[in-house]
Amino acid sequence: MSLILLLPISIAGIGTREATLILLLGKYGISREDALAYSILQFAVFTLFCGLAGVLAMVARGPRVARSAVF
Repeated sequence: MSLILLLPISIAGIGTREATLILLLGKYGISREDALAYSILQFAVFTLFCGLAGVLAMVARGPRVARSAVF
């Protein structure tokens, strides 16, 4: 699934992730609806945690201004 998410055919892997998980989890007897719900939940959790980590990193740095390499 990770290789399919790297294909440059969608934004943030939306669509390709769902189709891949439906295909892969369907082989183990999991319904399409459950696989789709899992995929959406996985995307939401990863996005939330990565966003939270980014906010924490910005807060930890404080209000510093990036300096140019010229100065």
